[in-house]
Amino acid sequence: MMPDSARRNARSLFGGAGLAISATSEQTHAAAEFLAHVGSAECQRGEYVRAGGQPGNRAAWTDPDVDAAAGGFFSATQRTVERAFMRPRDAGYPVAHRRVAEAVHPMVRRGATAREIVRRCNEICAATYAELVPATR
Repeated sequence: MMPDSARRNARSLFGGAGLAISATSEQTHAAAEFLAHVGSAECQRGEYVRAGGQPGNRAAWTDPDVDAAAGGFFSATQRTVERAFMRPRDAGYPVAHRRVAEAVHPMVRRGATAREIVRRCNEICAATYAELVPATR
């Protein structure tokens, strides 16, 4: 389902920073242990969120104590996160995203319509992908 505000099923875009182990790491075992710890439900519900992190583990999002400590943030936003689109992972997306963001801000400030903004965003994305990923024949 694609976002369509006229049908009231608009959804957000989800994606952010991730953790990984460098292919050139000399400490892959230690790094893997650390990642397993940081991503665990125990850490995400405890030290991670207490340190100000926004957990990705569902156990933290559904923990009533974590939610209460965050002023109800997790219960208030959980439906949005569950319905969100995963952001594209291709190399062109960050470039297109930056270009769209730079174009949208002035358009919103001058009162452009949603239709104008969407049309411009589509133009920018098409041009960016055409530039970065030329069609092969």
